[in-house]
Amino acid sequence: ETLRLLGAHRVQKGRQAETDTVAFCRPGVADTVWAVLCREHGDLIPLLHTWLASTGTEADRVERAGRAAASMAVATGGRSLDCLRDLALAPSPSASEVAAWCLGVAAGDPASVRSASDLLEEWSTETEGALRNAVAHACVPHRGGLPAGLALDLTQRLMETPTGEPEDIAVLTDVRAVLVEHFAVGDLGARAAVLTRMRDWTESDGVPGLLTALAFPDMASTDLAWWSERIPGDAVMTDCAVALTGHALDESSAYGAMRDALLAWCCGPDGTEQPDNRAPEALIAGLVAARQPGFLRWLLSVERGPDTLPGKSLAAEALTEWRGNTPVPNAD
Repeated sequence: ETLRLLGAHRVQKGRQAETDTVAFCRPGVADTVWAVLCREHGDLIPLLHTWLASTGTEADRVERAGRAAASMAVATGGRSLDCLRDLALAPSPSASEVAAWCLGVAAGDPASVRSASDLLEEWSTETEGALRNAVAHACVPHRGGLPAGLALDLTQRLMETPTGEPEDIAVLTDVRAVLVEHFAVGDLGARAAVLTRMRDWTESDGVPGLLTALAFPDMASTDLAWWSERIPGDAVMTDCAVALTGHALDESSAYGAMRDALLAWCCGPDGTEQPDNRAPEALIAGLVAARQPGFLRWLLSVERGPDTLPGKSLAAEALTEWRGNTPVPNAD
């Protein structure tokens, strides 16, 4: 009766066997309902989380369930997040996704940000696949309030604590996608944060280094006009680009994608080689100075390629310089 007075009505989803949902006629009422329930019926909070865990697999219903859990977190100052672990571990295919939406949204509200951030940090080093999956998905930019810096901290913890379980492959694949998406949608500050952190990860021989190599070619292929504007004028971004390109070319599983991205850079934003495009010249000069084997492999492949291959002249000049700087072995 209370829900009806607030303008709620049942919405049947398809067949009778499917669970009905509750919708509100007036926008903004849902948050008020959760606040009232938390204030006057706090004993129902665990039961409500159990109910939200079984919301179904449709994306919009999963999002609504996660936002509902986040509304409870806001209404209780983060205390209801004590119930989120059981929600995430519930035997429902969408449970961890609901938890991810909840944490992502709750981390963007001052009333619940501290509790949500603490829980994300705790779960990022857990061994339970569902909890790790929730952290990875909470880091997706459109999920809510996680800034790039916090998302990078969390993804780094996920990478540094692999469980070795089969489901962890999916988590790490999601981490790679999160890194690429934060770069794709980020402003200059967010992109700089992603690239500088990944440059640090190139020093790792473990999972962070591998995922960095796999993720960067997608970033290098994103927004070529932006890259042309940053290189070589922005020294930090240029340094990151050189380090990350060389690192990706050195990784056999990332070489093909990075090779193609570097060829695209030689063409420029409009797909044709531009004599005044300084970005590829600066990048290749930095790679020649770094003298990494993956880049030498790229130079040789371009040398052997057709004359119409982008970057042919740049590669020839770079290869000449490389060979000229190669020490002659001592005959003794």
